[in-house]
Amino acid sequence: MAGQVKRQEREILSDFDVQFKDIRNCLNDQLKTLDSRQESQQKLLEDFQELFKQLAEAESEYSKKLDKIYDSFHRRQSTHRVQRDYAGDGGVPSPVRCWNLLLENTRSQSKQHSSLGQMHQNNFANNLVHIREGLENVHRRSREMTVGVHDDLIRQLNELYSAIKSYHNSHRDCAEAGRKKKETEDEVRRIQNKNRKVDKRLEKQLDKNTDKFYEAELKAAKARNDYITTIGAVNSSLQKYFKEDVTNVIDCLDLGYIRLLKRNLMAKQSAEQQMHKMKSEELQRLELAIRNMHGSSDKELFLDANKNAFTLPELFDFHPHPGDQTHEMTAPYSFMSDMEQTYHRLNTKIDDLQLKVDENHKSMREVNRGWEDDKSNSLEEEVVTHFQSLRERLVSSPSVAGGLNRTPSARRSGKHLQQETEFYYLSKYKEYLEKSNQLTRTKSKRDLLKTALGFDKAGVQHRRHIPDNKKTLSRRPHSVVNAKLFGGDLITYINASRRDIPLVVERCVEYITLYGLSHQGIFRTPGSQQDVDEYMRAFEKGRDVLYELGPKGDINLIASLLKKYFRDLPEPLFPLAMFDQFLDSTKIQQGQDRIPCLAQLVENLQKPVMVVMRYLFQFLKVLSQRSDETYMDSRNLATCLGPTLMWGPNAADALQYASNVNEVVETMILFQEDIFPKAEGNETEYSFISITEGKDGLDDIDEEKTDISAVANADYEGQSADQLSFKKGDEITLIKQIEGSLWEARMGEQKGIVPDSFMEYEEKEEQAKTPDETLEPPQLSPLERNSSTMRLVNDIDSTMQSALSSLDELSKLSSSTHHQPPPDLLRDTHPPLSRSRPASVPSRPASVGSPSTRSSKGPPPLIKPKPKRPIRPAPNSSFKPNPGFSIKTKTL
Repeated sequence: MAGQVKRQEREILSDFDVQFKDIRNCLNDQLKTLDSRQESQQKLLEDFQELFKQLAEAESEYSKKLDKIYDSFHRRQSTHRVQRDYAGDGGVPSPVRCWNLLLENTRSQSKQHSSLGQMHQNNFANNLVHIREGLENVHRRSREMTVGVHDDLIRQLNELYSAIKSYHNSHRDCAEAGRKKKETEDEVRRIQNKNRKVDKRLEKQLDKNTDKFYEAELKAAKARNDYITTIGAVNSSLQKYFKEDVTNVIDCLDLGYIRLLKRNLMAKQSAEQQMHKMKSEELQRLELAIRNMHGSSDKELFLDANKNAFTLPELFDFHPHPGDQTHEMTAPYSFMSDMEQTYHRLNTKIDDLQLKVDENHKSMREVNRGWEDDKSNSLEEEVVTHFQSLRERLVSSPSVAGGLNRTPSARRSGKHLQQETEFYYLSKYKEYLEKSNQLTRTKSKRDLLKTALGFDKAGVQHRRHIPDNKKTLSRRPHSVVNAKLFGGDLITYINASRRDIPLVVERCVEYITLYGLSHQGIFRTPGSQQDVDEYMRAFEKGRDVLYELGPKGDINLIASLLKKYFRDLPEPLFPLAMFDQFLDSTKIQQGQDRIPCLAQLVENLQKPVMVVMRYLFQFLKVLSQRSDETYMDSRNLATCLGPTLMWGPNAADALQYASNVNEVVETMILFQEDIFPKAEGNETEYSFISITEGKDGLDDIDEEKTDISAVANADYEGQSADQLSFKKGDEITLIKQIEGSLWEARMGEQKGIVPDSFMEYEEKEEQAKTPDETLEPPQLSPLERNSSTMRLVNDIDSTMQSALSSLDELSKLSSSTHHQPPPDLLRDTHPPLSRSRPASVPSRPASVGSPSTRSSKGPPPLIKPKPKRPIRPAPNSSFKPNPGFSIKTKTL
């Protein structure tokens, strides 16, 4: 297996090397073709310059010399490099087309005036020298800029190669650590099966291998994220370069070439028009060709002729490690805060880069607009002025021939200004390329982190356990049953309520099905005890408090409420009389072989208990199938819920038989379809489809919603942009209640959010008069909902209170002789800690450390629990003991 993994890794790296070489060769080909293109342009400018010089010499020989020139350049045209490059492609660059037309017009030219020869020699030919020099300088700077961009792409590809190697190495180390951990666990299990004591050295080795495995697993997850982000950045850079930067680089290479050559040729055309009005047809064709000179069309022809060099190569794909089942970025809780900080840091960086990119783009746009608006052509104006004066002199004295008045100082100043503008444009475009490339890479990384962290388009982070579900929890009618719900007998409540499933069980299950099937750590993380107590009182009064929550309720709180109901039953869901029979089923080794035994025990249950148990385990089976999102498979669910659903007559056996209880619950989750009988008649069953897609009879009732007029009872300053600020006495219209303590409101033309505690309105006064009829669901502040740090602090406080409460209860267990449920060491909610137990809560029987009457039942625990030291509250803990309170401990 290891050899196959290494072979696959080598294949992935080999494919990357091939793709890397292809891209590098493509970039080298680009430089070659761009250099060849510049040589062609230089050659073309040389041809123009040579043409003008020979035309100047030919003016004295007239038609004879013109024929020789035509023959000479016609032969040269057949071997022209530009013509060869574009042969058969259906078009040639606009400068080449002008060259061809000008050559044809030369053949038809006849006698020329001597002054026309002077213009060819002193104006047109010399101006082409300046164009060639400027083109050479522009090409040199543009090529340096292009090489810099290529080097940046190669550097990113090298970083990608390093990320690939680091990713595979970390996953290989993780697999090796997992193998060592499994070997150690097998050794411990083999010793325990022989009823031998596990050596401390082996226990330490197991802990050490487990820690190494988790460290290697975390390192592998980080390496995978680095690999994916690097791929996104490289692909974005390649796409941007081949789709945007290549064409812009070509524009930079042509900077001033087309424009200046166009002006030169237009000056030539004007001279020809003044001297040869009889040749208007040929000159019109030349004018049309000149005005059709566009760098964009020449660029398209050039790209079509060199498609292999400028086509976007194949982008990179994520190739997972053979043992990695995750193919996208993840945000584990262990380093989610780091990812959130990175996400916000990237957002800040993107804002800065976007500002710089926009500034550079604006500067380049202004320069381009200036070039486009500059319609002046000093060379053309000079030619026209000369011929007008010459015509006047020829009319008055035909024998007089004048020369061309030149202004070299003005021409040199214009050339200097042109070069400064071009160099400024190139510097701005170089900075634009660098910042825009960096912006593209940063946006790609930000978008990947945004998806992994669950941010929407507006930048709001949503809870990952809330699915995009159009179905909402339907309202249940207000009803009070003449039987106690929490702490009352299950069968008595079912008979009194005429319901197959207790209201709190059905509503909690429906709520978790709609909004919590993807919640990580469900039934493992505790909810607020104070909020659980408020919900208990609401359900006892017959109120459907969960409907008021909407999709933003705390899933941990709902799960804790469900566990609280089953834990407070006088008799567990698995009857005490059948505890031993259920426990004996674990003597059968294979879980599937236990089905007949458990099915027979389920048939012996009372019908109401069996219906509730079937409903609950149908729901747990669906929940366990989402373990890839919740990290709560059937075993984890059994560990969290087993002691709540099943306990024995003797509390002292709780720890000894915990593993057996968990096995029973896990087996019933895995094989609930085979263990429980099918529903008969109108018996209630759990149905995922009917909850998430079906329609309740009360869903179609449209409640009439009207605005509420309220008055502010105090001054309030909004804490964010979406909150309203107001003064005491201001009239505010409440539109709708978005949370228990927040309203969407309107004050004049402004809209925003206002807190309920600052509002006075008629309905609120009526609710205050009848507090028993209203109960606001507990709300979490934005910090508590969104801050991972706050969640960690709350978990620490809850765990501390749980430990102190458990120790206090264990110290009093030996004083009771009644058969009550044992302490649930995995419970997620605990009563408020005090010195004396409330009268409504009976004391627990027998200390956990007392001798067991069923010591022969089931195997001993995997590792013997160590004695616990007294636990003191942390300095910053929210727990504050009463005066005189002392913590008692008892060795387990």
